[in-house]
Amino acid sequence: MAQQLTFTLDDNGHTNVVYSSTNPADNQLSLVIATTVDPGDTTLSPGTIVPLKEAADGDGSLFYLDLTNLNMTEAELNALTVDGSDWTAKAFYVPGTKPDSQIIAFTPTKAMAFTPAKPLTLSLNNFTLAAPPPEGPAKLTVIYFRVPPIAEGKVPRQGQLSVTVLPPPDQHALDLKPAIAVGISPDDVVNCFPDGVELVNNLTLTLAPGQKPAVITAGDKTVFTLSFVYAEDQDGFGAMMTREEAQLPFDVLRGEGAEGWGITPETDAQSPYWILTPPSGQSILGTDNAVSFQIEHLVTHFQAGPTLVSLAYKNIPGYQDGVYQILVLKQPHVRIENFTAHPEQSVLHGGEAPVTLSWQVSDATQLTLQPLNLDVTNKTSHQVSITETTQFTLIAEGLRPGNVDNIDTASCTAYVVPVIDFVASPAAVHQADFPYQTQLSWDVDTGGSVTLTSSVTGLDPHLYASHGSVAKPLSVPQMFTLTPQSAPNDVRNIIVSAFSQSDAVPQDDPDGIPAGVAAPSNAPFVAVTVPAANQVAILSTATFTTLQTVAVGGNPQSLAFSPDGSALYVANADDGTVSVISVTNSNGPDGYAFATVNTVTVGAKPQQVAVGPDGAAWVTIDTGAGAGNLARISHGLNTPKVDTVTVGVNPRGVAVTPSGGLVFVANAGSNSVSVIANSLTGPLVRAPISNLNQPTDVAVSPDGETLLVACQGDRAVVKVDIAHYQTAPTTSQRLDATPRHLGLFRGGDYVVAGCDTTAILLNYVTGATHRVDLPGAAQGVGVTPEDGMALVSVAGQSGVSVITFNRYAQAGQPASCDGALTNAAVSSDGSLVLTWYDGLLSAPNIGPDSLDGVATYAANDDLTPGQTLSDLTLAHLAVSPGAKDDAFYLAPVRTPAITLYKTSTLAEIKSIPLPSKVGTSNRSAARLALSADGTKLFALVSDGANAYSIVVFSADIKTRTFTPIGDVSVFQCRFQPASWHLVAAPDGSGAWTIDPTAGKIYAIRQSGETYTLNPQSLSLPDGAQAYALAGLPDGSAVYAFATDSHFRNIVAVISLPAFSAATVYLPDPHTQMSLNAFTCSPDSKLLFGTDPVAAGVRILDAASLRIVQTLSWPAGVVGPTGIAISADGSRIFAASTGDEAGSLAVADQVQPQP
Repeated sequence: MAQQLTFTLDDNGHTNVVYSSTNPADNQLSLVIATTVDPGDTTLSPGTIVPLKEAADGDGSLFYLDLTNLNMTEAELNALTVDGSDWTAKAFYVPGTKPDSQIIAFTPTKAMAFTPAKPLTLSLNNFTLAAPPPEGPAKLTVIYFRVPPIAEGKVPRQGQLSVTVLPPPDQHALDLKPAIAVGISPDDVVNCFPDGVELVNNLTLTLAPGQKPAVITAGDKTVFTLSFVYAEDQDGFGAMMTREEAQLPFDVLRGEGAEGWGITPETDAQSPYWILTPPSGQSILGTDNAVSFQIEHLVTHFQAGPTLVSLAYKNIPGYQDGVYQILVLKQPHVRIENFTAHPEQSVLHGGEAPVTLSWQVSDATQLTLQPLNLDVTNKTSHQVSITETTQFTLIAEGLRPGNVDNIDTASCTAYVVPVIDFVASPAAVHQADFPYQTQLSWDVDTGGSVTLTSSVTGLDPHLYASHGSVAKPLSVPQMFTLTPQSAPNDVRNIIVSAFSQSDAVPQDDPDGIPAGVAAPSNAPFVAVTVPAANQVAILSTATFTTLQTVAVGGNPQSLAFSPDGSALYVANADDGTVSVISVTNSNGPDGYAFATVNTVTVGAKPQQVAVGPDGAAWVTIDTGAGAGNLARISHGLNTPKVDTVTVGVNPRGVAVTPSGGLVFVANAGSNSVSVIANSLTGPLVRAPISNLNQPTDVAVSPDGETLLVACQGDRAVVKVDIAHYQTAPTTSQRLDATPRHLGLFRGGDYVVAGCDTTAILLNYVTGATHRVDLPGAAQGVGVTPEDGMALVSVAGQSGVSVITFNRYAQAGQPASCDGALTNAAVSSDGSLVLTWYDGLLSAPNIGPDSLDGVATYAANDDLTPGQTLSDLTLAHLAVSPGAKDDAFYLAPVRTPAITLYKTSTLAEIKSIPLPSKVGTSNRSAARLALSADGTKLFALVSDGANAYSIVVFSADIKTRTFTPIGDVSVFQCRFQPASWHLVAAPDGSGAWTIDPTAGKIYAIRQSGETYTLNPQSLSLPDGAQAYALAGLPDGSAVYAFATDSHFRNIVAVISLPAFSAATVYLPDPHTQMSLNAFTCSPDSKLLFGTDPVAAGVRILDAASLRIVQTLSWPAGVVGPTGIAISADGSRIFAASTGDEAGSLAVADQVQPQP
């Protein structure tokens, strides 16, 4: 509360009342001066009284009581005196103003000090007032100077009071106050920020039986007058509000028991007031009932502190005229001055980093830190440990009289930079929306500057700070490369793709009409509710067949996964429950297990569910008639705790901000969106977003800045600025269909609106729309977390409709080759494709003969054949990655050397001998791999007798210098292997390989100037046969692909640098998806695998291993085994053995279309 003085007039126990009388004995006035300074004293010093306009330059403590609004005469003012030797006073009557100014000034005659417990009192004698003011109560102001510590120097402060003028009391009449008690509930209001949004207070004024209740009958002229204290200065000490704030929408309305009362607003008066008139001849109230009035939409921007609300009354037969003075405290609005994370960027050590969150908050009674759901009340900082970039929200609660919205929130982001964090928003742009602008953002853990390079426009000449962002206009999809100047080999890539949407393809499963759809962020399946069967169906994304079903409650509707995928929440509309299903990866043949661990009762009809980053589920509940509810379910997998708050009518969609601090609920029946703060003390209802037209669903943009609302009544999606949702204007983006459900793109800028007979892909930044027809009305929409597809449940249709957002498209027909192919590679400049047959494999028994040597093709749409390298049998080749290197390394079969060739001419440059090794003979390279900068060459070398080593060379392609720097024995196979695998760390610090006969994964790592074997190995499941090994270019993970003896597809996901593995059994068996070879996108987001069953390429999300697109060629692709991708990710090449001839197929990035 701000330090201030408060002023009241006391007349023999009657507060702020003066009597209109010419007899000085009728008014025994004292001015009471109180202070809020505590602890400590408020001090006064003697001064010299001067006119008010000169007071700033005066001396001592000066007070000026402005009595102008009492309309006193000059004689009445000059007759006033101040009692006692402690004060001196002087009256100032200034005629000619309208009205004439009437001020009495006073100052102490000696130094004084006072405290809240001991206020000052001075008597005002000889007060008379022949004529009362012409209207209502009179506002008085006290202006004061130099009252430390409140007023210092030349700056004045002021306090307000409102005085009711009454006729002298009739000594023969009764006092009304023992018979009728008057109160206001709540007796606090909360102010607004000076520059903030309106905070609306609603109060109830109640007249109730007093200590000596009586039946009191109203007369013809009986009135009650409700008034407040007003001020026009910015502080408003002692005042409730300004005169302007007393206009509509502020209002006084009848409440319970006041049905027959009249209410006459006098809001044009200088001090607005309201006349409350009881029915004449009827009892004002009985001995056991009450009358109430609603004081609505009260908004004040004044400083916190006390004020008085007056209820004057007159002309009550048998009773004196009088006034009730009701104390109301203006409470301060809680405020977060700042909220920061230090350091803003953190480098992980051992997989985590400490971050200190600090804040400055005023007037808070409760502080909650999300998504930790942590009570930090009375603290100014808290240290957390983060494992990834995390957005935090601080929720500050102040006093909340009447459940007023006295809440403030602030968010900050703590960035994790393992090495480089590099993102684009949006990450993909619809092909019809080009040209388009994307925002590139990055954090680098090294000092100095960074550069940006586009695969289309080349090097950006600007140098950027290690933490920053920049907007880039795009005309075509492209890859951006971020390079720290202090670590030029430690680059990161991001591909901003174009995408097209497919038609909606209906699927046969599940058997029944689905409703809700959802997909986890870290597992390769999707889930749908089947209301008629009271089940959740788990679907494959290769075939969209049902893998498992889980029994849940009655009529399940919506469902949502927790962020870590460990829990699935299902809203069951018919039995008022939420099913909580645990989701676990068994790391075994059973794949993922689903078990209902809790059934949480929330009541009525649960509708939609969303899960925040803290794992709490938020469920909207339709109660039928009237307001609905929102339930927060915490600890759902263990001992669920339910907190419920009231929202609007017919609540439907629900969405949570990325930090989990705010929750939004679409109230279809009350045309609003409820805003809920996620406090540790429970959900807190804030002021809603109103004036919407049948909102049915909501979504929050990935950056947490924009709320999207599907409004059926307007056939529109409405955009709301979350940070300023109460003041910023909304933007309505009209559709040509009625939106029912929203599915958000996590990559930014797009949302899928499920409508009556169509799904509309909306760019909510530009308003552009792209339609996909549906066979019926959308009942639910879910976009998979990688934005690869939208799943739409359709009324009356069994199975889901699938809309794929394709990043790649087949380019023409495959090129026929002279022989069977097993592998392909792309030159570093992207101009050539090199193909070969792995000479370590047996020649094909059927179909074409194996290709002799190396055949090249121009990387154009026609795949024009180029030069060949004949009379050569090779196991593998690896392209030197430098754009100008024009070289590749080749591993000849059964040759103790690696050969370097010029890519453009296929001319031999140099033979690089393998180092001799004791105990080995006939060494030859089976596989080759290179670091990202090409300075480290790794070779998986056969040492004879089925033993293998990894040999490492330091490579300088310019000087043609190759020096062995490591030769590590890795494994010895139990029998002759049929496959060979090698992946190099992008930074050259290590490599990984597999013993295919034992199913063990090995790693070597750099140790000083050489390399050693990691003592730990990882095992595939028993009986598993490895067929591919691929590493992400950002060095965060390696994937080992295998099948077990039952032809189940297995992926071992190896996390780096920890070298720990999680085993994932893919949902589809080898008979439905037979993956052979894999490569990764340059930005580490996607995996590409050849699949003979699909006669093409499967594209998988690297995070979840979910299939997001299948590329199949109608003819010419048989037995695809090899795959390659261009350095910028723009083209994919699939090599096939073929049935009559080998083939090479190509797919391009989707390109802009007008």
